[in-house]
Amino acid sequence: MDDPAKEHISILGEFGTGKTWFAFHYAWVALQRYRDAQKRGVERPRLPLVITLRDFAKAINVENVLAGFFFTQHNIRLTSEVFDQLNGMGKLLLIFDGFDEMAAKVDRQQMINNFWELAKVVVPGAKVILTCRTEHFPEAKEGRALLNTELQASTKQLTGETPQFEVLELEKFNDDQIRLVLSHQTETATVEQVMGNPQLLDLARRPVMTELILEALPDIEAGKPVDMSRVYLYAVRRKMERDIKSDRTFTSLAEKLYFLCELSWEMLSTNEMSLNYRLFPDRIRRLFGSVVQEEKDLDHWHYDMMGQTMLIRNADGDYTPAHRSLLEFFVAYKFAAELGVLANDFTDLARVRFQINHDVAPVDYSWSAYFSRQVDAAGEILPTPALKGFISESLEKLRVTFGKAPLTKAVMDLLLPMINVDAQAGIIDLIEATRQKTEDEVILAGMRLRWW
Repeated sequence: MDDPAKEHISILGEFGTGKTWFAFHYAWVALQRYRDAQKRGVERPRLPLVITLRDFAKAINVENVLAGFFFTQHNIRLTSEVFDQLNGMGKLLLIFDGFDEMAAKVDRQQMINNFWELAKVVVPGAKVILTCRTEHFPEAKEGRALLNTELQASTKQLTGETPQFEVLELEKFNDDQIRLVLSHQTETATVEQVMGNPQLLDLARRPVMTELILEALPDIEAGKPVDMSRVYLYAVRRKMERDIKSDRTFTSLAEKLYFLCELSWEMLSTNEMSLNYRLFPDRIRRLFGSVVQEEKDLDHWHYDMMGQTMLIRNADGDYTPAHRSLLEFFVAYKFAAELGVLANDFTDLARVRFQINHDVAPVDYSWSAYFSRQVDAAGEILPTPALKGFISESLEKLRVTFGKAPLTKAVMDLLLPMINVDAQAGIIDLIEATRQKTEDEVILAGMRLRWW
């Protein structure tokens, strides 16, 4: 980082390749050097600051990002003047993690503007590392052009020399790295099993998949199909089932799945990547309606959703999935179900719920209708027929979910393996239904179905 020829670094990588891990690891290494110099009484190197941009997706400018980081997150009363002084003196190493998680990421010009907003901190004496998903950029050439500061913002005239960023790309794990990582987590026989399976080996090249593969291994050993989405499916189911068995539960696997899918969609569509525990009751009432009107029931559901839905919590009581890719998996699941094309093995996850009427044959439901439960006069949930499969939502509903914004590559990659190949007729019916609609009536839903 002290090479004057390349003042700053932009790090690109596909989802799950370890960008956030790298950011924190590099910061930890830099912090050890700082503390060592402090103990020895010699000049201290730069102090690393990891600023997770997902936490500030709604920030208007870099001043708001920094204020949120110092004041709100860490209660450090650092004025902008003091920050500018420390930054210009070369006392700080600023690590911005997750440029792709900033607001308005689907707008090309706004994306450029966001970059230059962050680049305001790049003054003489400063050092900056920026991480970003490769797939955030529609074209690799344009991504490099932006990160090399060749594309200018529309909101201000740039003066002076532009900062020099070196663009690096994180490589996926090679075979030796996969073997080494697995050897720290499981026994030799399991390592060899993964290494001997070409599909698992390919998935394991993304570090984020390693733990999921090990979690899903019993299903894989049983001969079930293997692809990225199904590894998520097996791992999610086993993890949630284990949580349910470890304690009394008031909500079924199906309700937990629905909550996670809807919460994930809310987070991705609004760029609000966490939910404070105080907001859980409101979300539960909104999603489950009359089922949780009684305060005691709400308390039970509140407890279950916070503790048994694969969410992690920080010290302030903010809950978020352990990794962004989990959000994308649940959003892909929701979209496939809403379209009525969810494959049967994925649908099984939604079939596990309470209060089923086994005296009647299973029936087809839309995604929203299936989770809309009714209660009797005593407040007890009324039994309903079991789930046969999901049928498509109306175009009006698809317009505000599946059709709200362009799909990211990560969501698309997870969605495609979930599709039931025998459901093509349903998709054709949906496409036909868009032919008599105006663009304003269907927006992206119709255009995307036609692309499909």
